[in-house]
Amino acid sequence: MVVGSAGEEIYTDLCAQCHGVSGEGGIGPSLSDPGFQNANSDQEIFDTISLGHAATAMIGWGEILSTEQIQQVVEFIRTLESAPISGPTPTPGPVSFSADVLPLFDSECAVCHGNLGGWDASTYENVMTSGNNAPVVIPGDPENSLLAQKLLGTHKEGQIMPPSGQLPDDEIQVVLDWIADGALDN
Repeated sequence: MVVGSAGEEIYTDLCAQCHGVSGEGGIGPSLSDPGFQNANSDQEIFDTISLGHAATAMIGWGEILSTEQIQQVVEFIRTLESAPISGPTPTPGPVSFSADVLPLFDSECAVCHGNLGGWDASTYENVMTSGNNAPVVIPGDPENSLLAQKLLGTHKEGQIMPPSGQLPDDEIQVVLDWIADGALDN
């Protein structure tokens, strides 16, 4: 049995909840993305882990983890490789909630918008009826649907969703097309 490194264990216990098990991102940015890997020195990554990032939800771990532990996490982050992005598979005809939209919500939204309160992305009924500002989807009207506004960054309050940055255009288009086609439970 191969046991992971101490950095990997710390990452799995503390970091994966926001940055994804493989560093693919979630609440926090992708750490496996080549752009992130190339734009940040080991010292910058170390400092962010230690001190946190004031403009985000990233807390400072410097009072919890030792310098050696943070360095081990940095070394593990450097081993993460970006996997090919697998977005929704286009289907001929109208966009399908179950085949196209729900898998996107599962991979991009459910980490924050599960069944713990607020908007819930786990089922069609919950997508259509949950949230403090429900309905967030107005069938046939993407322009006035809060979900579309949040994905596009056009909503006047709050921030773009997901907080880690705007989804790729093709994924947003799947949601917009689904709403425009009547937001069917298909």
